[in-house]
Amino acid sequence: MSAPRALTLLALLPLSALALPSHAPPHGSVPGWLPRSVQLGTYLPTPFVPQLQLQWEWTLIQERVDALVLVMELGGGVQLGEVAGAGPRRNARMVSGWQAPALLGLAYRGTRTGGFHWGVTVATGPTFFGATFDALPREQGAVGLVEGKVQFGWKAGPATWGLYGGVAQVYDRPARYNAAQWVGGPLLGVFADWR
Repeated sequence: MSAPRALTLLALLPLSALALPSHAPPHGSVPGWLPRSVQLGTYLPTPFVPQLQLQWEWTLIQERVDALVLVMELGGGVQLGEVAGAGPRRNARMVSGWQAPALLGLAYRGTRTGGFHWGVTVATGPTFFGATFDALPREQGAVGLVEGKVQFGWKAGPATWGLYGGVAQVYDRPARYNAAQWVGGPLLGVFADWR
């Protein structure tokens, strides 16, 4: 067999797995238009912005314990407390703020037969934000964001409960927005998933 033919065969081998019969358990009874997960978390360390996010999931590939899913996350949060060091001279305070991401991405979900669950999500999209300051004009805007998360949990009955952590990074922080420097960051929280 020639080298190009062998490489072609090796490249197509993973695709052949999609044609094999799956031994996957029957999919859950949650319709695709309902959220499949709720997450309560926060960006760290400052400002403290508790976030509530709903996540929709559509299964692309389902195996016995593994799934590749398309995810969409919508949510938001409100800043608790004030933040010093805002503005071009770092002499203003951000009195209040909010963030509302709308993300689309891919996720891996694995739930072992004993109930242990873990997953990875990578999603991107716009994050809308706003802020008020003590010595600067009010701001509202949007920036592009990419978010990566890992999650660990345990399946108990129809739901999976667990913890997640990760990081959300904006693509660019436009200089015209003083509040953009506080969009995203490390994140930590809890989740419930009824996939």
